[in-house]
Amino acid sequence: MYDIETPIRAYFGQVLTAKFNDLGVAYDTIEFLLGNAEMLMNATNIFSKYVPNLLKILAWSPMTFVAEFLQLLPACISPTTASEVLHSLFDLPCLSATLQAQYLVEAVPNITDLNLLPQYNRCLASFQDAAHKLMFGHFLRSETGRGDTIDRLGNLHLLLSDFSHHQRVLAAAQIAPQLVRMFFKVVLHGGDVELVSQLVPVLIERTALLFDIPSFMTEMRRVIAQQLLAIFSLFPQLVVDYCRDIIEYLRTLRNLTQAGEHCYVHLVCMLHKLRCIHLLCGVVPNCI
Repeated sequence: MYDIETPIRAYFGQVLTAKFNDLGVAYDTIEFLLGNAEMLMNATNIFSKYVPNLLKILAWSPMTFVAEFLQLLPACISPTTASEVLHSLFDLPCLSATLQAQYLVEAVPNITDLNLLPQYNRCLASFQDAAHKLMFGHFLRSETGRGDTIDRLGNLHLLLSDFSHHQRVLAAAQIAPQLVRMFFKVVLHGGDVELVSQLVPVLIERTALLFDIPSFMTEMRRVIAQQLLAIFSLFPQLVVDYCRDIIEYLRTLRNLTQAGEHCYVHLVCMLHKLRCIHLLCGVVPNCI
């Protein structure tokens, strides 16, 4: 019997790791996936296993492939990968920055010594430092299943901040909110309350853990608030399960301005309706 896993691993694991930034390879890969999506979903684990490598194509050429990835994203979402995929979408600008650092270091190994791009020196030096290998390695992984996110993500954001004004990173930051919206459109349409329940803590956690690009943070926090509102409207029982987490979320004043007053007020009303009034006492007077 023909072993289909070997060529899949060779291409989507090894070739894409080395050639994700080759436009020819990227176009051919995306066209192949779009043209055979249903068959590949049924017969292979490409979409569930190699999402990190596929996202490298998008992170390197955000505006070129955003429409295609909006079509492919539903195939990448499963109960076992959903949390990891969601974290990856929040981290898309970080992935772009990491790939840019990798590209520069590989192109000119002694780039920091030569001081060719002094504005990136801190990040490039950190990328080459063995102490940070595991952190950067998380974004450079080729397969799922090695952890949804990492500890000290805020520290990595600081290391990558040299690239926060790079055009590729800004483009990734611009499209990431669209992808998160599509992600939740797919998940909520599926109606799997157990899966959705796993994602609520991710949304709340990531409100305070976003790459420091002001426009990206503002828009993504707005998206987070909208998705929380949609989730709790569809599954009101989750409001009780995550009542205290929501209260902490609402206590963060920045969410009132960046998430929008409409979403904020509706979340408060939901808590009130579901008899979480005793928990609201310390929130509403200070925030409204």
